[in-house]
Amino acid sequence: MTETTKPPLPAHTVKQALQFLPIGRSTIYQLVATGQLRSVKVGKKILIPDSAIHEFLERDRDNGLVTQNVA
Repeated sequence: MTETTKPPLPAHTVKQALQFLPIGRSTIYQLVATGQLRSVKVGKKILIPDSAIHEFLERDRDNGLVTQNVA
């Protein structure tokens, strides 16, 4: 019998999105509410697609709002 694993979800909870975005939890909720960060609501849970995180980072890096730390 082979073991099957689930592929990673293409969306993240707000808590998970904090790992990828250089902003706080309240700011994520505000961006979702204003439509600046795409999201999907499943029941009471807000999910942020991986592609929305990448779009947000690209857009804000182009606007100079997000900087990259180089180690």
